[in-house]
Amino acid sequence: MVKKTLLKKALEKLNKKDLLEKISQISGELALGIGFEDEMSPFKICYKYSQENENLKILGGVLGEEYIEKEKVIELAKLPSREEILARLVGSLQNPISRLVNVFQGNIKGLICVLNAISSVK
Repeated sequence: MVKKTLLKKALEKLNKKDLLEKISQISGELALGIGFEDEMSPFKICYKYSQENENLKILGGVLGEEYIEKEKVIELAKLPSREEILARLVGSLQNPISRLVNVFQGNIKGLICVLNAISSVK
């Protein structure tokens, strides 16, 4: 939770007039989520909590230097995380390789079955 007057003073000191105007338009209490290493994690956490608690409403967000509207915040919150995307990429790259290995193993297993059948006949 943050006091709007304190936030307004910080934004004035940083010379962020556009953000200051958006903050001035918001009525009621205000909470900020800040992410340093992962900018998307505050959006995800707030969105998840807003689904469980009707008192929390997402009004907008700031990404980098730009204010983004509520719809964009929710859209960003629904995106998979970096780790999930990397895991999907590894799975996608690994799938053709494992299928190729299975094809080679199938040929070898078939050859072994044929050789066993020939040896049992003789």
